[in-house]
Amino acid sequence: MENLRLERCLAKRKQAQEIMGQWGIPAWITLVADNGSETAHLPLIGAPLGTSHRAYVLTSTRAVAISHDIELAIQKQYGFETIKIDKRNAIPPLAKNLASIVGGKGVAPIALNYSHNFANVDTLGHGSLEMLARELKNVGYFSKDQKGRFTSADQLIFNLASAKLPYEIGLLREATQVTNDVLIEGFGRMRSGMKEKDVADLLHRIADEKISDNNRLGYSWDKAFNPIVLTGEGIAGSPHMKPSDRVIDPGATVYIDFGLSVDGYQGDLQHFGYVLKDGEKEAPKPVQKMFELLNDSIRAGMKVAKAGVAGWEVDKASRDIIVRAGYPTYQHSTGHQLGAGGTHTPGVSFGAKFEDGSNEESINGMSDINKDSEFRGIFIGLICFY
Repeated sequence: MENLRLERCLAKRKQAQEIMGQWGIPAWITLVADNGSETAHLPLIGAPLGTSHRAYVLTSTRAVAISHDIELAIQKQYGFETIKIDKRNAIPPLAKNLASIVGGKGVAPIALNYSHNFANVDTLGHGSLEMLARELKNVGYFSKDQKGRFTSADQLIFNLASAKLPYEIGLLREATQVTNDVLIEGFGRMRSGMKEKDVADLLHRIADEKISDNNRLGYSWDKAFNPIVLTGEGIAGSPHMKPSDRVIDPGATVYIDFGLSVDGYQGDLQHFGYVLKDGEKEAPKPVQKMFELLNDSIRAGMKVAKAGVAGWEVDKASRDIIVRAGYPTYQHSTGHQLGAGGTHTPGVSFGAKFEDGSNEESINGMSDINKDSEFRGIFIGLICFY
């Protein structure tokens, strides 16, 4: 297992270094200060989770971890060269050693984990940025006229998260399968009269049993919101709510959003069901019609989802099916990035081209990253059934 982990880390790190070369980035620094958001980026550079203040420096040929000795051994296990720090703050020793790591003073631009496009890439912190700039100045790393010192790492993270390696696709398939297995069993045991909370508890019991038997499994996001269970009218306006005391009545629909992870790679599926009334053998025609419409929409998107296609084109194929049926456009994407570190890590998404949810007219639309992003991963779509 240790050898497999190292093999995966080195493969992802090599991919990161290749993408740095494509973008003309000679050095990428990831500062870690026990921030929950920044840990989502660590799997992308093949780094372990931890709690100590530390820094990682990638170049085209080197990967260096600057860490307190409490976590120095694990950095070596993950294939990093290591530099020991005696105090909590990794920034001063980072600045002191940077020139020797990257091959000389003034090497730039240095990619840092800040962003004007993605909040969950913007993890560096203004104070840390100021401290890093000050410490680099103190050691004379940059000359006074040096320009373009720093650049955002968001394009690196975006492309690295989107371009799945074979082992990542395998883990996502596995996570999706185990998520689907729990949902199938849960729907089979669901009954009218149960509350949304009861359904959540049921899925937790099923999932917890699987997790207890397999330490590779976990919840894809906070268990309090996983699953999301919604029933009755008005659920479209509150899709991200904790399960409530609302009772599932005969003749009601049930929506569930749920995900389990495998080795940190998150599954994330949405299922839609209908509770039969007494005497009913199938869902009413309007419910069946909506079910088929959603499936048609999913199939249309999957047909378009091929390498080289922009993410908005996939969304348009799915969205057009629903809009042409007479329904208004909507403010969510057809699909979002899946991977390690979080179900919404920046990466290719199948979202509308413009902010109003359309694909036809420009009104100060989404960032160029979202509009022009290529599909390089695996599409695991919405699954609906009754």
